[in-house]
Amino acid sequence: MKKTMLYCLIILLSGCNKKQDLLYGDVNVSGQITDIVSGDPIPNAIVKIYKLKQMRNFIGYTSMIDEIIMFDTSDINGNYTISIEADGAVGYELSADPQSDLFVSSDYTVNDSHQRITAVGTHILNQACHRSAYAKITLTNIEPIDTPYFISASSVVDDIVINNYSKDTVMYLKLVGRDTYPNSIRFNKNNNEDNTYQKTVGAWDTISMQFNY
Repeated sequence: MKKTMLYCLIILLSGCNKKQDLLYGDVNVSGQITDIVSGDPIPNAIVKIYKLKQMRNFIGYTSMIDEIIMFDTSDINGNYTISIEADGAVGYELSADPQSDLFVSSDYTVNDSHQRITAVGTHILNQACHRSAYAKITLTNIEPIDTPYFISASSVVDDIVINNYSKDTVMYLKLVGRDTYPNSIRFNKNNNEDNTYQKTVGAWDTISMQFNY
């Protein structure tokens, strides 16, 4: 759900004013999923093709995610191949999820234009995934009180929700591990106290944070 909402927002903001032509025919997509730092292949990544539909809004026409129509799993060399029959879509969107604690989805790596397919035929789309990072979050009940709390912590790639909670604990929130990427970490308690922090974390690194409630 979160990923789909992010896709829709990106595509909506990049919308065009005129109506696009619909695609009919064979679409063949192949490529390699790799570690953006080392270039090494990432096996067992889930590569998904999303169908785009065209919607009319106040600026004209724009494309939005409709549904997942096909997926493949990258092999030991990080390679994937997907073939579909275009049946009237305005385009397709590609996403690669490494399914690993060590990497984040290609959604947070490449530009939208690198992921989008706007013509039938054969396409080569290589996807490079950033390494992950983590925030070690210590939750402390400072009173302490026994009243159960609703607590949530979230980043662009992860969500953790703890409901009916009133104890101290430690949790790990997944982030994008990139020295120039400002991770927005949101902490909420009882749906009425929201705090957001910007944290830049290197690849495969961990930062420590303290939240009191």
